[in-house]
Amino acid sequence: MLSEFLELLDGVIKQHGEGWVKAHKLLLLDEWGYVETLVAQVAKDVLWEAIKDGANNLNCPDGFLPEYYKKFGFKETKRVKWDERRAPKNWNYDKLGRPDVVYMELVGVEKKEDIGRVKKAPESKYGEALVELGYRLEKGHDFDQDYGKAMELYRLASAEGNSTAMNNIGWLYQNGLGVKRNLKAAVEWFEKAAQYGNTLAMINLGNVCEEYGLDDEGNPDYKGAMRWYTEAAKLGDPKAKLNLGNLYHYGHGVGKDYRKAAEIYEELARSGNTEGYFYMGLYFQNGFHFKQNYDAARYFYEMGAAANDSLSMMNLGVMYSKGLGVEVDQEKALYWYIQAGVRGDTLAYVNIGWFFEKGLGVEQDYRQAIYWYNKGAVAGEPHALNNLGAMYESGLGVQKDQKKAEYWYAKAREALARGELDFKQFLESPATEIN
Repeated sequence: MLSEFLELLDGVIKQHGEGWVKAHKLLLLDEWGYVETLVAQVAKDVLWEAIKDGANNLNCPDGFLPEYYKKFGFKETKRVKWDERRAPKNWNYDKLGRPDVVYMELVGVEKKEDIGRVKKAPESKYGEALVELGYRLEKGHDFDQDYGKAMELYRLASAEGNSTAMNNIGWLYQNGLGVKRNLKAAVEWFEKAAQYGNTLAMINLGNVCEEYGLDDEGNPDYKGAMRWYTEAAKLGDPKAKLNLGNLYHYGHGVGKDYRKAAEIYEELARSGNTEGYFYMGLYFQNGFHFKQNYDAARYFYEMGAAANDSLSMMNLGVMYSKGLGVEVDQEKALYWYIQAGVRGDTLAYVNIGWFFEKGLGVEQDYRQAIYWYNKGAVAGEPHALNNLGAMYESGLGVQKDQKKAEYWYAKAREALARGELDFKQFLESPATEIN
């Protein structure tokens, strides 16, 4: 469908002239010295319109273009020798030679990393390719971030019956990305995807039930959450199983049931799930369902830490700081808190700051304490905000300033009011000292 692509580019140059191209500072790409006809931005625009119109096959001369098209999800299917009878008009043999003609199909980009919500499913290759391209536009991978174009591609893919596209449309509506935030529309799209067996959509529906509910008052609907998590868990989704375990752990929508939660966490841990390691450690540490066993807790935390889990690192720090099953070792505690902190754990920022403030396992350093409290404050962590206020009130590492102290105390109260912390046992800094 794009066999006349080069001619379209030539037409743009002939219409506007080389001076126009230079004036608009479009990137000229020269594979064979053919600068006049290969303008990257124009190529992208033409290709984009073609894909929207349903194009999924093209052929082009070997060289720059095949590599460029790969960025859009095209893959080489075959190549043939140059045939002068099929050459574009005015083909410059002196400059361009006789390259192979490469045939390509829109099949999607080979995934080199986990890109989150995009999941492969047994759906049309064309729909999958549209979803992958849409996701890269949504996230700004290789292209300028463009939620509107991402939405267009997701809608085209959803028409192909692609449930991932339906789920991603719901995600854009839920978060107001490129569209006005519309929770009702988000739920409708999640439900469409769920009908196709998309477990991620089921989890998203469960999350909506937990966070917002489905009534006009915004009351949490834990029973609805349990229904959706159970559906996804039956299909083997580990995240759904984890969320289901958490409902039993906290008693949301059901009576608190550590036994059922433990069964789920154990199943996850046995399958190598990182969060399963953490919760098994938590259960052994606190004696939830299992008999309290610090050695077992440390074993699971170490498994989680080896898998790069910051929560497991945090609780390893707690065990060494408090001497739970091991001798007190503040240096090891600080080591694990720092490991969690560099991975973005906001409570770790508080603990690291506290260790520097009090000189635990390290030389006392108020400036370092303020540095880590500031990182927590930027993340909105209430105890970091509170401790920062205390530093200003006492003049530790900063000039004493009661107004700034009151400012940070107020910020701490606001942050705490937005939600109770789930894991206060992580805190080295006293959890009750919010001024």
